[in-house]
Amino acid sequence: MRGRAAALGHVGPDDAQFDHQPPLCLPSSTDPLIAAVMEYTRGHLDHVVLHDVCRAIGISERSLRRVFPAATGMSWRRYVLESRLPRAMALLSDPERTVLEVATLVGSRSVSAFIRSIYR
Repeated sequence: MRGRAAALGHVGPDDAQFDHQPPLCLPSSTDPLIAAVMEYTRGHLDHVVLHDVCRAIGISERSLRRVFPAATGMSWRRYVLESRLPRAMALLSDPERTVLEVATLVGSRSVSAFIRSIYR
């Protein structure tokens, strides 16, 4: 197994769909603005929206949409989605947590949306 399937362990009989996925890793940045955006985003995964990030950091949405991909190689939205998976994996390792609880804690609207995000 490679990519996300390796990170998640064996998820089912049809895990070949994960073979084309790159390994889980999030970009980092030494740029203080980008680092602040990343930190705020990770700290608010359960309800993060672009408007709130921009307001908290002090940057316009247009500027963030321009500078974030230039610095990280991915859009801010992709960064949010990619940040949720490692957090979910860590939360799911706690046997006391339900899938619904984990889905909610990482900002998924429903369990089915959460499961679909794993398979992307």
